[in-house]
Amino acid sequence: MTRRVACMRSLPMLVLPGVAAAADDGWSSRQLLLLGNPDSDPQELHELAAELGKNDKIDIDIAKDPTALAGCELIISATGAVRPVLDRCTIAPGTIICDVARPFDASPALRARPDVTVIDGGLVALPDPSLCLGAGNLQGLPAGVQLACLSETMLLALSGATADFGVGDNIGLDTAHKVRALAQQHGFTLAAPMRDGQPVTVMSSHAEEGAA
Repeated sequence: MTRRVACMRSLPMLVLPGVAAAADDGWSSRQLLLLGNPDSDPQELHELAAELGKNDKIDIDIAKDPTALAGCELIISATGAVRPVLDRCTIAPGTIICDVARPFDASPALRARPDVTVIDGGLVALPDPSLCLGAGNLQGLPAGVQLACLSETMLLALSGATADFGVGDNIGLDTAHKVRALAQQHGFTLAAPMRDGQPVTVMSSHAEEGAA
């Protein structure tokens, strides 16, 4: 059965590792929708689609109309907008939203929907699960968990790197793969699914069908 994943971002290259990891190997095929800002130049989205198109297992569409999200079961959103943007979109029941943006793209009302699962993206589990930085671990995150931007700084320091990997509007897959290799080397992993600092159980419709 075909599963559709949406990547919604004003700077789409930065969310690619999450898109690549989001699709289970058990899916018979993968569809990726790249949704861009309707007021921006779509050239970046087309370049991104071309780079991802090297993987013939992914069927890629490009859109600017937020209503296209209605057919997506997994949405990875990181727009950089100053206010929530997903509320104006049609989100189908059973959808999983990975909200990478800070401030969040999903409003408190959307996060409270019982038929939608929202998890906070951009969180990394540190090598030391007891590590806390400052009062309340900076943003009230659990011990051993930090924002990806700060975690990247730690990782580069541990690696002795003299250049950054996460700055700019156009970060390619090769760079993302290099950072992932460094993370694996030093014990940085994705944090367990959580929302507002609390654990979240993620059950996709795909898993529910398999259990039925």
